Amino acid sequence: MGIADQLSTHFQGASKKDWLAVAKSETDQANPLDSLAWNTSDKLPFAPYYDADDISSLGYLQKFHFQDASQEYVPSRDWQNLARVGVANEHQANEQALHHLKHGADGIFFVLTTASVNFVTLLKGIEWPYCTVSFLVPDHFSFESLSQYIIEKKYTRLNGAIFKHTATSQEVSWYETHGIRSSGIIVRSSSPTDEIAYALTEGVRQIDHAQKNSVEDTLRSVAFSIPASGDFLLTASKIKALRLLWYQVSQAYRIVNFSPADLHIHTRTEAWAEDKFQPHGNMLKSTIATMAAVAGGCNAHTVYAEQESDSMQNRIARNTSLILKEESHFTKVADPLAGSYVIENMVHELSKTAWAKFQHQISL
Repeated sequence: MGIADQLSTHFQGASKKDWLAVAKSETDQANPLDSLAWNTSDKLPFAPYYDADDISSLGYLQKFHFQDASQEYVPSRDWQNLARVGVANEHQANEQALHHLKHGADGIFFVLTTASVNFVTLLKGIEWPYCTVSFLVPDHFSFESLSQYIIEKKYTRLNGAIFKHTATSQEVSWYETHGIRSSGIIVRSSSPTDEIAYALTEGVRQIDHAQKNSVEDTLRSVAFSIPASGDFLLTASKIKALRLLWYQVSQAYRIVNFSPADLHIHTRTEAWAEDKFQPHGNMLKSTIATMAAVAGGCNAHTVYAEQESDSMQNRIARNTSLILKEESHFTKVADPLAGSYVIENMVHELSKTAWAKFQHQISL
């Protein structure tokens, strides 16, 4: 007798009716579907229990599930562990970045505060073709100095993205020539559907602002950086919904060869300090948020150190992804949440509401 047969013999399946009967006895005879229901910050209601019947009409979501890697030795699920480095001084930022790269980071997420940066000093010793380098830049940032640096180094294919807070008119699209997504949008923390709607709106505006580039080149150069919170279900569902809806945008522009997996999503777990959870509150929250981001399908993830000047806090932030990769086996399954009754329902509801908000914003 196989393990599946043994489990079914000793553990009989329970239906929603069975659950309701037990839950009702534990909730003073109230209707558990009402008394245990919960709402998101968007006021979207979700039930406390889902089963297969609740996703019977959501078969379309299967096309957005990640598939296993086609190559035997490639992880089924992988993401880039990008360490955050604030740039106040190029030399100091370079030293910090090299330290991260030597101790397990896959790349660096540089946060620039000024439009003028010495990239020769900042990127000294960093072999960009063999790691990922992304930037958060001011909205008035000029691409000329970075472009000149890339030309002088004779780089061809690179990994990374350039993020701004708002879409701006630009003439640079490096995705086809260098692999850099230069139309990245930073999404500030808000409610899940507001974050998704903002991302879609700014992404479309980035396409509309493109001057010399084709629609397809600009659409492919768009990337999103969104916050990952300690709410596992919402974070994972939000990432999946954003990927679904950006694919919908690509189809509206009639981009035939664009697939859902083509969108680059960077997630970030920002520092969070709650006195009642100290001294390890931020580490616990960041671990849950990273798990949710990875399970939801992020391409790159950054954990913000509680104090960037503290070497131990930086190590904890950097090692969060490393432990999930090397010790917790999060690379073994391509899409661990595929088919989850609650996740599929949440993705569907978040997508409907966010799309309606996006349509309203884009019409203004």
